[in-house]
Amino acid sequence: MEVFLFWVFSLLYIFSLLANGMILGLICLDPRLHTPMYFFLSHLAVLDMSYASNNVPKMLANLMNQRRTISFVPCIMQTFLYLAFAATECLILVAMSYDRYVAICHPLHYAVIMSWRVCTALAVTSWSCGFILSLVHAVLLLRLPFCGPHEINHFFCEILSVLKLACADTRLNQLCIFAACVFVLVGPLCCVLLRAEMEVFLFWVFSLLYIFSLLANGMILGLICLDPRLHTPMYFFLSHLAVLDMSYASNNVPKMLANLMNQRRTISFVPCIMQTFLYLAFAATECLILVAMSYDRYVAICHPLHYAVIMSWRVCTALAVTSWSCGFILSLVHAVLLLRLPFCGPHEINHFFCEILLRVRPGGAPVLRAGVLLAILRIQSGEGRRKAFSTCSSHLCVVGLFFGIAMVVYMVPDSSQREEQEKRLSLFHSLFNPVLNPLIYSLRNSQVKDALRRALQKRSM
Repeated sequence: MEVFLFWVFSLLYIFSLLANGMILGLICLDPRLHTPMYFFLSHLAVLDMSYASNNVPKMLANLMNQRRTISFVPCIMQTFLYLAFAATECLILVAMSYDRYVAICHPLHYAVIMSWRVCTALAVTSWSCGFILSLVHAVLLLRLPFCGPHEINHFFCEILSVLKLACADTRLNQLCIFAACVFVLVGPLCCVLLRAEMEVFLFWVFSLLYIFSLLANGMILGLICLDPRLHTPMYFFLSHLAVLDMSYASNNVPKMLANLMNQRRTISFVPCIMQTFLYLAFAATECLILVAMSYDRYVAICHPLHYAVIMSWRVCTALAVTSWSCGFILSLVHAVLLLRLPFCGPHEINHFFCEILLRVRPGGAPVLRAGVLLAILRIQSGEGRRKAFSTCSSHLCVVGLFFGIAMVVYMVPDSSQREEQEKRLSLFHSLFNPVLNPLIYSLRNSQVKDALRRALQKRSM
């Protein structure tokens, strides 16, 4: 079949190049096709030709050659370009979808909304994000050792197939792949959050995410309570994080869902102040719990022999009680300062929920996180570094996500678009964080998966 497949794939490849090249030439030559839709279509044609040219020629050579080999550097390069073109194509398709959405829903304002400046910005952003995401994956791939067998069970070098050849822990790589998928899927959704036509769709999406958040965090909390092997400091703090994520989401999401399905979007003064108080309390407490978790991981890596003594149950309980107390006290101070202010109108909150803008610099956890990273990098052996990264990869990802978004929300300079950006990012902070945290800590954690397996086995017996 190989000769037959060679000619079939060759013809398809040549047709793909000719067809996309023809489309690209027509768009360039015909002024009537100089519109946003065909502008994005020209980028799609370039991507399709590049995507095919990255994979097909080598695959055709392999079909006609018994010695089907590829050296390491070309394999990594092929993987990098494969990911870059794939991610960029996803984002260009999102831009094309947005273009069609504006053309249908806002035809009178189409020329203003989809100006050439906006189209160019969307195209440049798509290409930049695609290649940056691919570069991150390539760098993480290069740090892995490959000790055999050096045989890829695929037609070309594709990242998941290449990862199977690594003789080290690849959970960080898989976590980054998952995060990239979330970025590509969730990012475009955040761009259309304020469109009225999307309200029913958003209601069901956010309802499902909220239910999933409660179920996932509840499952982690139940597993930690029921399984004695998870009664360790790390999972003790993780149980507090699960409670906070459920509380954090439950404080904001139900009212937001009610507003999406109701034209009269009102909230009285006392519930608004209460929502603000709880929002601040849970956010501050989660910051401090993440600091405690960072300290726990720091001790586990830097002082493993004294870990049981330093992180005793008395110390863990004191850290948890202090975090909750300080979080609620800080929130109470802000609520009291808020109540002393007069509110004389207009009584309209340009947000999804009652939220106070705090110019907070969350410094504790990032400093400890930097300490953990430096401690890992100081480890001499490669095996030791891999074990340390395996121990901390989930936590570093959660801390980076939480404080990264918080710093973008509260520390970016003022601009005309800042208020709208803050609304979208704070929504991500209060809805998607509680969804992602249990996924990061469960799907990439063998102990949690083993505990779930044992719980299901007991139930079946």
